[in-house]
Amino acid sequence: RIFNSPEAIYNVDESAFGDDPGRKQVIIKRDSKYATCTQGGSGKSYTTLIVCTSASGKFLPPYIIYRAQRLFDLWMPKNSYPGTRFNSTTSGWIKRPILLIMDGHRSHLSTRIIKCAMDNGIHIECLPPHSTTILQPLDVLTLSKLKRSWRKLLSDQYRKTNSEALTKQAFALLISELFKNHLLAGHCSGGFSKAGIYPFDRRAISKEKLLQPVSTPDFDETAARVSTTDDVPNIPPTVSTGRSLRRLSC
Repeated sequence: RIFNSPEAIYNVDESAFGDDPGRKQVIIKRDSKYATCTQGGSGKSYTTLIVCTSASGKFLPPYIIYRAQRLFDLWMPKNSYPGTRFNSTTSGWIKRPILLIMDGHRSHLSTRIIKCAMDNGIHIECLPPHSTTILQPLDVLTLSKLKRSWRKLLSDQYRKTNSEALTKQAFALLISELFKNHLLAGHCSGGFSKAGIYPFDRRAISKEKLLQPVSTPDFDETAARVSTTDDVPNIPPTVSTGRSLRRLSC
């Protein structure tokens, strides 16, 4: 039933949004001493943004996680995107049940999260390791669209402020503009389609991107007969294990 309900299929992941809009090449005279355009951003400052989209093209408000010991009110402007959540660290559901697709990194799961999902009718589907680039909707389309628009917003911001450093308050307001004007329904639903999740399509992922099964060694009939005849139980590797094996072999 879930796979026939795109509004009940979600994908969530975090991504780092930096302060560097990307380097651009310009053509100037050889004897020019100064460029007429400056660009802000150190390229070393990143803020984590958690994005959650559905196969129907909808998305949840952004979740911004600053790198800081404390969270200040100034960093949470009242005119942020409606429903935006904020947090800091040192280093609205529409139906049930819901399928939540995410990568299985251990930092994303805990007993508290699993219990919360079970209590709210949410089925968590963890993607296999090293497969998110082809199976995770956010990775195959949505985030690339967001990052492209983000770099454009940064360039405009630095142009308006004469390359002033990007404050946390300014970051939140830019994320608000990103979600309001640049995150489209097609960017969300298109990721699920491209990954073959909804509509479900096994052919969406080409065979060239899949690992070939590992060849198994030749079947040893003698070893098989021994293993079925001598049914040795799983005994902890202690001194008594050796005696047990010798007793069975007599």
